[in-house]
Amino acid sequence: GTLLLNRGLALVPHGSAARLDATPAGEVIYRKLGFAAEYGLARLFLDATPRSALRTEGARPLAGGDWPAILDMDAHAFGASRAALLERLAAEAPEYAWVVESHGRLQGYLFGRHGHVREHFGPLIADRAETAGLLLDACLAAHPDRNIFIDVPDDQDEFRARLDQLAFAIERPFLRMYRGRLTAQGQPSRVYAIAGPEFG
Repeated sequence: GTLLLNRGLALVPHGSAARLDATPAGEVIYRKLGFAAEYGLARLFLDATPRSALRTEGARPLAGGDWPAILDMDAHAFGASRAALLERLAAEAPEYAWVVESHGRLQGYLFGRHGHVREHFGPLIADRAETAGLLLDACLAAHPDRNIFIDVPDDQDEFRARLDQLAFAIERPFLRMYRGRLTAQGQPSRVYAIAGPEFG
Protein backbone atom coordinates (compact mmCIF):
# COMPACT_ATOMS: atom_id res chain seq x y z
CA GLY A 1 0.00 0.00 0.00
CA THR A 2 0.95 3.64 -0.22
CA LEU A 3 2.86 5.18 2.65
CA LEU A 4 1.56 8.61 3.63
CA LEU A 5 4.25 10.55 5.40
CA ASN A 6 3.23 12.93 8.18
CA ARG A 7 6.06 14.84 9.85
CA GLY A 8 8.39 11.96 9.15
CA LEU A 9 6.07 9.29 10.55
CA ALA A 10 4.44 6.67 8.39
CA LEU A 11 0.71 6.26 8.07
CA VAL A 12 0.36 2.67 6.93
CA PRO A 13 -2.96 1.52 5.43
CA HIS A 14 -3.83 -1.75 7.15
CA GLY A 15 -7.29 -3.15 6.58
CA SER A 16 -9.61 -0.30 7.51
CA ALA A 17 -7.11 1.25 9.91
CA ALA A 18 -4.28 3.76 9.56
CA ARG A 19 -1.04 3.07 11.45
CA LEU A 20 1.84 5.28 12.43
CA ASP A 21 4.93 5.19 14.63
CA ALA A 22 4.97 8.11 17.07
CA THR A 23 7.66 9.58 19.26
CA PRO A 24 6.69 10.23 22.92
CA ALA A 25 5.94 13.87 22.02
CA GLY A 26 3.93 12.86 18.98
CA GLU A 27 1.91 10.31 20.94
CA VAL A 28 0.06 13.10 22.78
CA ILE A 29 -0.92 14.74 19.50
CA TYR A 30 -2.03 11.55 17.80
CA ARG A 31 -4.13 10.39 20.74
CA LYS A 32 -6.11 13.63 20.37
CA LEU A 33 -6.66 12.69 16.72
CA GLY A 34 -8.16 9.34 17.70
CA PHE A 35 -5.13 7.07 17.45
CA ALA A 36 -4.71 4.27 20.00
CA ALA A 37 -1.58 2.42 21.10
CA GLU A 38 -0.81 -0.92 19.46
CA TYR A 39 2.64 -1.72 20.86
CA GLY A 40 5.84 -0.03 21.95
CA LEU A 41 9.19 -0.17 20.20
CA ALA A 42 12.71 1.02 20.79
CA ARG A 43 15.36 2.12 18.33
CA LEU A 44 18.68 0.59 19.32
CA PHE A 45 22.10 1.23 17.84
CA LEU A 46 25.49 -0.42 17.67
CA ASP A 47 28.61 1.28 16.42
CA ALA A 48 31.27 -0.82 14.78
CA THR A 49 33.24 -2.74 17.41
CA PRO A 50 35.00 -6.11 17.52
CA ARG A 51 32.26 -8.71 17.90
CA SER A 52 32.99 -12.11 19.34
CA ALA A 53 30.93 -15.28 19.73
CA LEU A 54 28.66 -14.51 16.79
CA ARG A 55 26.78 -17.57 15.56
CA THR A 56 26.53 -18.00 11.80
CA GLU A 57 25.83 -21.69 11.20
CA GLY A 58 22.39 -22.18 9.69
CA ALA A 59 21.97 -18.69 8.23
CA ARG A 60 22.74 -17.85 4.61
CA PRO A 61 22.26 -15.02 2.12
CA LEU A 62 18.88 -14.85 0.41
CA ALA A 63 18.51 -16.79 -2.85
CA GLY A 64 15.98 -16.26 -5.63
CA GLY A 65 14.11 -19.43 -4.74
CA ASP A 66 13.38 -18.10 -1.22
CA TRP A 67 10.90 -15.45 -2.35
CA PRO A 68 7.63 -17.43 -2.35
CA ALA A 69 8.16 -18.59 1.25
CA ILE A 70 9.33 -15.12 2.36
CA LEU A 71 6.32 -13.34 0.89
CA ASP A 72 3.93 -15.88 2.39
CA MET A 73 5.51 -15.66 5.86
CA ASP A 74 5.66 -11.87 5.69
CA ALA A 75 2.01 -11.46 4.69
CA HIS A 76 0.97 -13.57 7.68
CA ALA A 77 3.32 -11.79 10.10
CA PHE A 78 2.58 -8.22 8.97
CA GLY A 79 -1.07 -8.74 8.06
CA ALA A 80 -0.73 -7.35 4.51
CA SER A 81 1.48 -7.79 1.47
CA ARG A 82 4.79 -5.92 1.45
CA ALA A 83 6.20 -7.59 -1.64
CA ALA A 84 7.27 -4.36 -3.35
CA LEU A 85 9.02 -3.06 -0.22
CA LEU A 86 10.90 -6.31 0.47
CA GLU A 87 11.99 -6.66 -3.14
CA ARG A 88 13.25 -3.08 -3.12
CA LEU A 89 15.21 -3.64 0.09
CA ALA A 90 16.81 -6.78 -1.34
CA ALA A 91 17.74 -4.97 -4.55
CA GLU A 92 19.22 -1.91 -2.84
CA ALA A 93 21.03 -3.67 0.04
CA PRO A 94 21.45 -7.34 -0.94
CA GLU A 95 24.22 -7.80 1.61
CA TYR A 96 21.65 -7.46 4.41
CA ALA A 97 19.18 -10.03 3.01
CA TRP A 98 19.54 -13.27 5.00
CA VAL A 99 17.42 -16.33 5.67
CA VAL A 100 17.32 -19.31 8.02
CA GLU A 101 15.63 -22.52 6.94
CA SER A 102 15.43 -26.04 8.34
CA HIS A 103 14.59 -29.14 6.32
CA GLY A 104 13.54 -26.94 3.42
CA ARG A 105 11.18 -24.82 5.53
CA LEU A 106 11.74 -21.08 6.03
CA GLN A 107 12.15 -20.14 9.70
CA GLY A 108 13.01 -16.47 9.36
CA TYR A 109 14.50 -13.69 7.27
CA LEU A 110 16.21 -10.34 7.63
CA PHE A 111 16.40 -7.35 5.30
CA GLY A 112 18.16 -4.03 5.72
CA ARG A 113 18.88 -0.73 4.06
CA HIS A 114 21.55 1.93 3.83
CA GLY A 115 21.29 5.08 5.93
CA HIS A 116 23.04 8.42 6.29
CA VAL A 117 24.12 7.95 9.92
CA ARG A 118 23.94 4.17 10.36
CA GLU A 119 22.77 1.17 8.40
CA HIS A 120 19.31 -0.08 9.32
CA PHE A 121 18.44 -3.74 9.95
CA GLY A 122 14.79 -4.75 9.54
CA PRO A 123 12.31 -6.12 8.97
CA LEU A 124 13.35 -9.21 10.86
CA ILE A 125 10.64 -11.89 10.95
CA ALA A 126 11.24 -15.25 12.64
CA ASP A 127 9.50 -18.23 14.16
CA ARG A 128 11.30 -17.76 17.49
CA ALA A 129 13.91 -15.60 19.23
CA GLU A 130 16.73 -18.08 18.59
CA THR A 131 16.18 -17.76 14.83
CA ALA A 132 16.05 -13.97 15.07
CA GLY A 133 19.32 -13.92 16.99
CA LEU A 134 20.98 -16.19 14.44
CA LEU A 135 19.96 -13.93 11.57
CA LEU A 136 21.29 -10.86 13.38
CA ASP A 137 24.54 -12.58 14.32
CA ALA A 138 25.18 -13.79 10.77
CA CYS A 139 24.63 -10.36 9.25
CA LEU A 140 26.81 -8.65 11.86
CA ALA A 141 29.57 -11.21 11.34
CA ALA A 142 29.52 -10.55 7.60
CA HIS A 143 29.74 -6.77 8.12
CA PRO A 144 31.73 -6.10 11.32
CA ASP A 145 32.62 -2.53 10.30
CA ARG A 146 29.05 -1.23 9.98
CA ASN A 147 27.20 1.04 12.40
CA ILE A 148 23.66 -0.28 12.89
CA PHE A 149 20.14 0.84 13.82
CA ILE A 150 17.41 -1.67 14.60
CA ASP A 151 13.80 -0.99 15.74
CA VAL A 152 12.57 -3.73 18.08
CA PRO A 153 9.17 -4.33 19.75
CA ASP A 154 9.28 -3.93 23.52
CA ASP A 155 7.83 -7.38 24.24
CA GLN A 156 10.57 -9.33 22.45
CA ASP A 157 12.43 -9.85 25.72
CA GLU A 158 14.61 -12.78 24.68
CA PHE A 159 15.78 -11.04 21.50
CA ARG A 160 16.35 -7.80 23.41
CA ALA A 161 18.58 -9.76 25.80
CA ARG A 162 20.70 -10.84 22.84
CA LEU A 163 20.98 -7.21 21.72
CA ASP A 164 22.16 -6.31 25.22
CA GLN A 165 24.86 -9.00 25.00
CA LEU A 166 26.05 -7.46 21.74
CA ALA A 167 26.21 -4.00 23.38
CA PHE A 168 23.33 -2.43 21.49
CA ALA A 169 22.06 0.69 23.28
CA ILE A 170 18.68 2.41 23.15
CA GLU A 171 18.56 5.68 21.24
CA ARG A 172 14.84 6.41 21.69
CA PRO A 173 11.46 4.76 22.23
CA PHE A 174 8.44 5.15 20.01
CA LEU A 175 4.92 3.77 19.81
CA ARG A 176 3.06 2.05 16.99
CA MET A 177 -0.44 3.52 16.93
CA TYR A 178 -3.55 2.98 14.86
CA ARG A 179 -6.87 4.65 14.11
CA GLY A 180 -9.84 2.70 12.84
CA ARG A 181 -10.32 -1.05 12.94
CA LEU A 182 -7.46 -3.51 12.55
CA THR A 183 -9.01 -6.20 10.38
CA ALA A 184 -5.75 -8.10 9.85
CA GLN A 185 -3.43 -7.72 12.82
CA GLY A 186 -0.88 -10.21 11.57
CA GLN A 187 1.36 -12.16 13.94
CA PRO A 188 3.19 -9.62 16.14
CA SER A 189 4.98 -12.40 18.03
CA ARG A 190 7.00 -13.12 14.87
CA VAL A 191 8.08 -9.50 14.38
CA TYR A 192 11.52 -9.02 15.94
CA ALA A 193 12.38 -5.80 14.09
CA ILE A 194 10.27 -3.52 11.91
CA ALA A 195 11.36 -2.03 8.62
CA GLY A 196 11.40 1.42 10.26
CA PRO A 197 8.91 4.15 11.19
CA GLU A 198 8.85 5.43 7.63
CA PHE A 199 7.99 1.99 6.21
CA GLY A 200 5.90 0.10 8.80
